[in-house]
Amino acid sequence: MNCAVDGSTRFFSYSASAAVSSQVRRDNSRPEADLDDDAQPDDNPRILVVEDDELVREFAVRLIKSLGYSVACAADGMEAMRIIEETSTIDLLFTDIVMPGVDGIILADMVKQRRPALKILYTTGYRDIARAKSEAGILHGRILEKPYRPAELEAEIRRLLP
Repeated sequence: MNCAVDGSTRFFSYSASAAVSSQVRRDNSRPEADLDDDAQPDDNPRILVVEDDELVREFAVRLIKSLGYSVACAADGMEAMRIIEETSTIDLLFTDIVMPGVDGIILADMVKQRRPALKILYTTGYRDIARAKSEAGILHGRILEKPYRPAELEAEIRRLLP
């Protein structure tokens, strides 16, 4: 699974009838190969998954797609910021906290400066970090501790995106 190909961002959407993927480009054009005459407008909330571990990122994307949401993904904070700045239709940022470069907390701070209403859900496998950050009151959302079960992620997403 590629999060970005040739400067584009791929959004994934899943429905009972078909899986649909559409490509959003900087110039808002779509290549002919991506056009689908039967495609309906995608009104589902869009979730941006930011995770530096490729296997965990793929797991999260597949799980969220199976819940019926559109998904974009990024492997790091800077790629995520590019997607946020170029895409106005992101409703939820689901980000790992511990990542090289721009971590999830700094990313959420930058996102909230640009898009204050955007919902944030953090994840981390480092319980001590999660507890310390949460107690310090510097977070913009809840922390889902890894490893999380699919039902836990689904419950948090449904809570944030009713």
